[in-house]
Amino acid sequence: MILAGNPVADGGVSLGFEPLVFDGSTPPCSWLCNHLEVSVHRDLGIVPNRHGLIGTYDEARRCTDCISRDDVGAEPGLWLPWLVVDRSACVAVSR
Repeated sequence: MILAGNPVADGGVSLGFEPLVFDGSTPPCSWLCNHLEVSVHRDLGIVPNRHGLIGTYDEARRCTDCISRDDVGAEPGLWLPWLVVDRSACVAVSR
């Protein structure tokens, strides 16, 4: 959905936010790829929720701001928080 530029459809359950980096040449990469959650926890005290995601947009934005600092050593690119939604309960099953 991100690469296609599709908006989030109505319905579903919000699971949290995933900080992702975009560099313009490769698919987005998660903050978990480089264990950036360790730096975020150390600097901000924020930890992933039970889904492995950040619970609120405010916290996720603080995470991406932290990750974007030069001293953290994250992959270069545009770090943004992306909402992850479980739509499995919204999908109608046809027989």
